[in-house]
Amino acid sequence: MSLARPDRSLIIERSVQGSVTLLGVNALVLTLAVAGTMVLARLLTPADFGLFAMASIVLVVAGTVRDFGFVSAIVHADTLDADRLDRLFRRNVAYSALLAAALMITAPLLHAWFDRPELVPAVLSLAIASGVRSVANVHVGLLTRRMKHGTLARTRVISEICGVLTAILLAMRGAGVAALVAQQIVSMLIQTALLSQATPWRPRWRGVRQMPDNLTDRALNTYARENVLARLVAESSLVADRIIVGGAAGAGALGLYQGAFRWSNLTMMQTLQPFKQVAIAGFSELRENVNDYQRYAANIFIATQSVLFPLLMFLCVEAQLVVNILLGDQWQDAVPLLRLFAIAMLLESIDRMLGWVYLGEGRTRTRLYWQLVLAPLLVVSLWFGMRFGIVGVAVAYLLFRAAMLPLTLRVCLRASVLSTTTILGASWLPMLASLFASLVVYGVQNVELGSTPLSILLHVTCFFLAYAAVWLLLPHGRRHILSGYRWIRTNHASKMVVV
Repeated sequence: MSLARPDRSLIIERSVQGSVTLLGVNALVLTLAVAGTMVLARLLTPADFGLFAMASIVLVVAGTVRDFGFVSAIVHADTLDADRLDRLFRRNVAYSALLAAALMITAPLLHAWFDRPELVPAVLSLAIASGVRSVANVHVGLLTRRMKHGTLARTRVISEICGVLTAILLAMRGAGVAALVAQQIVSMLIQTALLSQATPWRPRWRGVRQMPDNLTDRALNTYARENVLARLVAESSLVADRIIVGGAAGAGALGLYQGAFRWSNLTMMQTLQPFKQVAIAGFSELRENVNDYQRYAANIFIATQSVLFPLLMFLCVEAQLVVNILLGDQWQDAVPLLRLFAIAMLLESIDRMLGWVYLGEGRTRTRLYWQLVLAPLLVVSLWFGMRFGIVGVAVAYLLFRAAMLPLTLRVCLRASVLSTTTILGASWLPMLASLFASLVVYGVQNVELGSTPLSILLHVTCFFLAYAAVWLLLPHGRRHILSGYRWIRTNHASKMVVV
């Protein structure tokens, strides 16, 4: 059995459908997270969230290496047969067991650093659940390769709902940080069970041809290894802030810091994820045709930024209102942090989209080397920022992203057929519209409605009406809207235009 890619004529059709499906699902997941947080933030304390941030360092590391690069490698491969999939699955199971064991070793280390003995059972539980979740990597790769985004979306929504409900029930019974730990464990276990049943492919434990890796196997393994190492370096450096803030200022300050970081980062990641999956699949397929590749990239980048930029700008301008309604009075010190992180995520989002280019073009080694340069610089920046408190760490994070972005663009695009104009040219209109909408909402803030759902509804409505107005009033914006409408309506590459 050979598992080839979808026909080229279906790539963009399924990409459009996949983007729309996943974007809608991620909006639903974000809504579930908001609803769950509104309840949990009032049942738990910032210190509970700070303790969870300490324990969830293992989740950051696990989330980075959990697919071991196999998902992207399966998507990137030209052809796959059943024997190769079986060998990947066996290797994946072995790596999953090693991952769980390695994460469990960190439990006493985190206990020693933070001096919190309650971290040990939390870390051990999260480590085991992360290893179990990794077993479904090959299934995720196959679903992504065949662009079965609806199936992936359903498993995610169901698992998220089960996790949130579990956390709320336990928090109501006074479980404290254990409620947040249980939320992650339940979500990962249910997602693993659903994914393992979502594809007709089943691994064979016997009858697999044991043969030395051929060139295709070695290429897949190299691609996977370099991809996961690059992600590990990049994401692991981000847990440095938890280690620095938690060790120097304690669980309460870390809870405030991580609460602000989480909501700005979650907004970015939930928006980027649906575009990322279809972008990498499309880039991998179209990279041999320069014109198609450039047109596809231009449309993906502007579609992504037209959704993400206004969301992050709204978080920045309305940080006070968002914290009041979402988290409550005990989280007021997180307001300036949320504003700083929202701006930082605007810059980081461009960096993450450049990661799609690396993966789609198969240049994972260049990405790895560049991350090895950036990681120590970020850690040093965060350590220096801690001298000025948790706000200083947030400022250091923002300045680092701003300083490194031009260099990251240069490193990524010097060997690509894409240009800086392709990336940044997609940014100016969403940014202009977002800034105008922010000014409109700033004026609306003088309307005294208090921190009520009616107030945030008014501000959201004004912001996005103003944002849409800029797109409609500018000829360039209208052309993009018409292009996108025709693209979605026809679902065919030949009908897509670039403006």
